[in-house]
Amino acid sequence: MLAEVAGGWQLATCPDQAAWVRKFKTVKVTARLSRPALETLAIIAYKQPRHPAEIEAIRGVNIAASCGTSWSAGW
Repeated sequence: MLAEVAGGWQLATCPDQAAWVRKFKTVKVTARLSRPALETLAIIAYKQPRHPAEIEAIRGVNIAASCGTSWSAGW
């Protein structure tokens, strides 16, 4: 949900979903992302491209190897 806070806007979890967020907060994640995968996610977060081809143009390499072929094909 989008909430107005202190004259600005904040993206927050809806109160009715708080129980689910608490469950995910306690989950321990042991897997780490590779550097290419982190770079790809940073591009997605910053540029918000609509197609994998846009990410590939920015990075200059094929993203299928860094994100997995199933993720790339299913996007």
